[in-house]
Amino acid sequence: MSNVLLPWILLIICIGLLILWVRFVIHLEHKNGVKKYGSEDSYLKAVEKIREESEKNKPRCPTCGSDNISKIDTLERGVSVAAFGLASGKVGKQFKCKNCGYKW
Repeated sequence: MSNVLLPWILLIICIGLLILWVRFVIHLEHKNGVKKYGSEDSYLKAVEKIREESEKNKPRCPTCGSDNISKIDTLERGVSVAAFGLASGKVGKQFKCKNCGYKW
């Protein structure tokens, strides 16, 4: 019976060690980030600034301004063109707004 349990016990120990290692790496990254920026407040401000910049660069619908959009993938575009030809509304379009349905 102990031969059956041994692999499970080793698996549980390995998973525990992996979790501890990940927590340690996250702690070191946070600690190094705080050192780089001088204080935790400066670090948090830098993180917030990066978050704001990425929000500014997020594509938005030109019609309604929503950021609830999806990328029109190649398969979807190909099926539409195969079904409707060049009259398809997806030729030359990359994004579709999930709010108003506009494609651009």
